[in-house]
Amino acid sequence: MPHSIDVLMVEDDPLIALNTKRALRRSPKIMAVSVATDGQDALDRLLGGTLAFERLVILTDLSMPRLSGLELAAAIRAEPSLRHLPIVVLTTSNDDADRQAAAALMVAGYFVRSSTTAHLEDVVACLCANAQRAA
Repeated sequence: MPHSIDVLMVEDDPLIALNTKRALRRSPKIMAVSVATDGQDALDRLLGGTLAFERLVILTDLSMPRLSGLELAAAIRAEPSLRHLPIVVLTTSNDDADRQAAAALMVAGYFVRSSTTAHLEDVVACLCANAQRAA
C-alpha cells in the first residue's frame, strides 16, 4: 500500500494503549502498530534494531515511568541513527511548558488526548504526513 506507515506507540497505560491501537488500526494508511510500555522500552527497541525505520513514526505519551516522552524525544534527537524519526505527542497534558519543551525537541505534532477517539483522525493525518517527509 503506498504511503503506509508503521507506528511505535509509547504508552504505559494498557487500556489507553489498547484503545488507541484499535483506533489507529482503523486507518488503511497504518500498516502496523507496535507498543512500548515506556520511553526506555521504546529506546531499547529503537537501538536494538528490531524496528524498520523506513516508514516509522513515534507516537508517545509524556508522563511515563523510567523515561518520559520528553526524555525519549531528547534521546532520539541526540542519537544520529534515530534523529530523523518523526515524533508525535499524544498526551493529557495541556501545559504550555510541556508544549514548549516538545517544540524545542522538534516534535512533529502535539495532541491533547480527549475522552473520545474522534480527534485521532487528526493524529493519523499528522503521523502519515510526517512519515512521508521522513521517507
